[in-house]
Amino acid sequence: MEYFDMIQRIEKRFGYQDLPETATIAFNTARQDVEVHLDGWAGRIMTLAAKAFRDLPEDYMYSQAILSFCHGCSHKEAGEVAANANPSTIEAAVDKVKWAVHTHTAVHCRAKRDVRQTTVHESSQGWSVYEVKEEPQSQTGQSKLTRLGACEKRLDTIEKQISQIKNSADTILERRPYCQSRSASQYPNRPSPTLQCFNCKENHYITDCPRRKSDNSKCVQFTE
Repeated sequence: MEYFDMIQRIEKRFGYQDLPETATIAFNTARQDVEVHLDGWAGRIMTLAAKAFRDLPEDYMYSQAILSFCHGCSHKEAGEVAANANPSTIEAAVDKVKWAVHTHTAVHCRAKRDVRQTTVHESSQGWSVYEVKEEPQSQTGQSKLTRLGACEKRLDTIEKQISQIKNSADTILERRPYCQSRSASQYPNRPSPTLQCFNCKENHYITDCPRRKSDNSKCVQFTE
């Protein structure tokens, strides 16, 4: 067995075992995460390129790695600027991306200046009166104020509608008749109960029976 054949078998047994197509897909779909540093992203893309193009010339691997590094940066504008500069090495690509990020931050993330127009008027008493006019707001600020005013108007309308509904409910409750207790008048179709005295069998209560009163008036006398 020759030496190179043995090396190839050892690499096949203990080395990188994924298919070239799998490594190519991993290389093409790689993107930089926000929390990953730029140097770490460069090292990762070089590792993926070495696995994806292990059977191709080294110059081709470097060119593809540089393009993928620029296209996969989390900062899209900086990656585009670096790719258009066509760097020859991965180190040059990293430097160009860093410089593009710095320039973009310095230009677009600078605090807005408060530009005001000032005029001076001299009065008869010798005083100087300064008139300050603020710079008109941008269209974005005006649109936000417009939407805020519209929301306030809607809230006022909703509050008025709720107040009207509450007043209507109070009026309905005031006009509603009081609930009456259950009585015979609520059931007109029910026949009236018949009264019958237990003493005289007439139509009245026993407490109103005249015969009972007369019976109670009788006195019992005992003779010796």
